[in-house]
Parts: sequence; C-alpha cells; structure tokens
Amino acid sequence: MDSDGITRLPEAPIVRVVKARTYLRPAPGGGSQSFFIKADDGDVYLLKHQKNPQGVMTLVNELIGSSIARLVGVPAPVSVLIDVEPAFLAVAGLPSLSAGLHFGSKFVADVVGPARSLISQVSNTSQFAHVIASDAVTNNHDRNNDGNFLVRVASDNPRRLEFVAIDFGHCFGNQWDEGIANMTGWCGNMIPEMAPFIVGEAPFAQASALCSKTEKTTVAEIVQAIPPAWNLTTLKSVAIEGYLFNRLQTVDTLLESHRSKFPGWTKKGITKP
Repeated sequence: MDSDGITRLPEAPIVRVVKARTYLRPAPGGGSQSFFIKADDGDVYLLKHQKNPQGVMTLVNELIGSSIARLVGVPAPVSVLIDVEPAFLAVAGLPSLSAGLHFGSKFVADVVGPARSLISQVSNTSQFAHVIASDAVTNNHDRNNDGNFLVRVASDNPRRLEFVAIDFGHCFGNQWDEGIANMTGWCGNMIPEMAPFIVGEAPFAQASALCSKTEKTTVAEIVQAIPPAWNLTTLKSVAIEGYLFNRLQTVDTLLESHRSKFPGWTKKGITKP
C-alpha cells in the first residue's frame, strides 16, 4: 500500500482506530450523509456515522466489505474506525453525530471524471478481476453505480490514471440477518466497462487464489473488529464468518456461473496457479 492509502498489492486487513479532530465539510453526494474530518494521525477521512439514514448495517457492510476487498487485491482506500469524543462534538456542530466509533475511509485525492468515461484509460486494469471477484464474494449489489468508484491521477505519476473502488455499503444485499449463512449465488452486479479486460484462459486465477488462501482466522479478525455499538449479534457474527469463508473458497464457481458476461474468457473454468 502506498502512503496515499490506496492498495496496489494485497495486504492483511488491519483495522486501526483514529480520533476525529477537525470537521472539514460534507461529502458531495450519497445517501449516508457522510462528511470529511481530519484525524489525529494527520490524515483526512470520510466519516459515515452510526445514525446515518441508511442504518448502522451500512457501517458493518462497509468495514467487512472493504477489508475483504483490500485482502484480495482491490484498489480501495484504507478503512478505519473513527473515535468521536465529546470534545469533538462540542465544536463540530453536528446534531446527528454521537460519541463513539464510526466508519471511516481515507480521502481519495486528485479525483478526475466523469469516472465511467475514463475506465478504459486507467493503468491498473489488471486489478479489475480482483474487483469483480471481491464483489462476487461479498455479493455487492451496488458496484455498477457512478458513486461507487473513482478515477484519480496516480500519486507517483501525473500521466497515469488509477481506478479506485469505494462504497461497500450494499455488500451482502445491504440488509441481512443470520440466515445469510444459507445464501448462495452472486447477484452479478458489476461495472460492464470492466468486462473487455477480463481475457485469457484464466483471467481470475490470481484473484481466486488470493481468496482461497484466506484463512478462517483472518475472516474472524475482520468480523470481530465490528464495534459492539453497531449491533452485530453473536449469531450474525458467526453466520457472516461462515458465509464469507465459504464464498472465498468457492469464488471460482460464483464467477463461472456468470461466465457469459466475459466474452474474452477463452477457456471454460478457472485454473488456479
């Protein structure tokens, strides 16, 4: 991961806690009424709070979905827990915000657009397979949404553009309960502009291998990072851990069931390295 917080290589998910220090401005869009803050580590984050209009389950989905995404090589901002203390509330003037832990993702700088028209021009098209595989694992219902991805100027080369995946709030179908342990299949939601870059005999081989190598303890670490105030019950925690681990091991089957979306996938099935 580079200093700008965008994952370029897979990394173990480590959920840090930072403290909100300065309110900056509201986010330009989205239904969660999120806003930007500066934290005690000096970085800027987008904060989604527990009482957002989309519900606290959105925060659960964001933290789990974004952690899985980074784990399997998706270019996505680092996610954190943001601790809001009474002293911050006293000066921020945000009546809907309460003290406690909220979800945060690192601010993505140098964004250009419209993003959809630039997808074919980004330099990290090799990571498209990872984005699709991650969304299949987490059954993300909302990737093909103009507000759920960005294109930005690369931090190390102003002549390069990079695709960045954001907003994981509709993973697992957004609202779910312990019955998720018995759910199968993938909704198939993806960005169609990515399909032409899924080519060859085994286009998902690397992403699939990263998924299948994920250990149960890693999945548990991600889920157990959810703060108690987000109301993820023990039954739901056990259910989502089992659901995720199973799908990580069988993502090749999920992708194969949607093979018709990828005309450039020239050989039936996925051969893992």
